[in-house]
Amino acid sequence: MKNKFSKMIVLVIIVLLLIAIILFSVFQSKKSQLNLTIDTSSEESMAVNFLRFGRFLQHGDDFFFSVYNPSLKKSGIYFYDKSENNYSKINDDNAFYLSVYDGFLYYVDVSQWMLTKISLDGQKKEEIVEAVSYIIDPKTGKIYFSKYPERSPLYCLNKQGEMTTIYDNFATNFIIDNDYLYFNNDDDFTIYRMDLNTLQSKQIVDVDVDKYIVKDDFIYYNNAELYRTNLNTLESEKLTEHNVDGFLINGDYLFYLAKDDAKNEKGKLVIADLDGNEITSISDDRIDVLNSYIYAVNNTLYISGTSRTDKILVLDLKTLNFDELDYNRIEY
Repeated sequence: MKNKFSKMIVLVIIVLLLIAIILFSVFQSKKSQLNLTIDTSSEESMAVNFLRFGRFLQHGDDFFFSVYNPSLKKSGIYFYDKSENNYSKINDDNAFYLSVYDGFLYYVDVSQWMLTKISLDGQKKEEIVEAVSYIIDPKTGKIYFSKYPERSPLYCLNKQGEMTTIYDNFATNFIIDNDYLYFNNDDDFTIYRMDLNTLQSKQIVDVDVDKYIVKDDFIYYNNAELYRTNLNTLESEKLTEHNVDGFLINGDYLFYLAKDDAKNEKGKLVIADLDGNEITSISDDRIDVLNSYIYAVNNTLYISGTSRTDKILVLDLKTLNFDELDYNRIEY
């Protein structure tokens, strides 16, 4: 009797182990499906860099970022070398709208609202023109910008230094895609599209928009929830029921920071397909939804915000585990 009972116990243990192995295999299979590969072949850095004032810029596998935190005396432009896990400080400027063109880092120096360029080694610096927002056309080198605080018209500055007015209203938040210039019109903050060959402009989104991204035949934008408009038919559809602040499109994936309601600062990171279908979501108390922006470099997602300027959250998209970059350790 005792031997029979012992055999039953052994059999039960074996069955339980088999069930555990099967469940673990299923979990690993599902997890492997989330090993997202980020597309870095497309030129998307310019397209999303005005989000959260363009304080983060991909440069190969590395990135530039700017910090404004006078209380910690950490304000300035930084370069992060991922392979060396090393930070270097370029200068002390409070910078908006970082971009790299023709061997120089461009940005708006907020202290004087001046479009500035500096060599990537930080040795050569030049002030270009007063500006609050700008974009550089990578094909022609032309700079499209508006001035501040007089809320000027939209200007174009060519490589010869000739400046012309191309739109009578103040405009911000620029994207260039397929010879079209997209921007927010200051009168109502709707989105307009300008043909850069004819300089004719047309409203394509008729609601107040804070952030937007152009991807293929669609423009994605947030107006409390996340929407997209077909650029050919101008038909719009809602993609989420969440309140969405920061969001990013890279490759075939949509990343956004979601809130349960408009007043809740804490939320979660959602990964979805381009139709808005949720793949997975990750909650973390360190994500400050109202004050965060997100950026992807290869298989890593970076989350940074104005209220946590001493930390950048790092998400490994293969393991879906968070880590932190802390640049308070930088020695001066």
